[in-house]
Amino acid sequence: MSSIVIELIYIVVEVETFDHDPFLGLAHTTPEILKDIKSNQLEFAVNLTDISLTTLMEWGHGTPGLKKVIGIATLNALSQHVLEIKNPHEFL
Repeated sequence: MSSIVIELIYIVVEVETFDHDPFLGLAHTTPEILKDIKSNQLEFAVNLTDISLTTLMEWGHGTPGLKKVIGIATLNALSQHVLEIKNPHEFL
């Protein structure tokens, strides 16, 4: 994975692969999730790009919060990768 961007409204996860261009996943946040941004920043003091994709995907199943939104953005990025490989639109 190359980057994660956390903004006040959207979180974008970029997933790099060996055989394709990077894929972007987007997730929307709400003001309620980010109302206590200082505690969220302390929770994510680690480099998020060092966390495995499996772990980030698991966050998408957690309780509502910043981790869950990052997990959903990761799942969205990986789904774009799957769609590129499987190309379901090819048969329509």
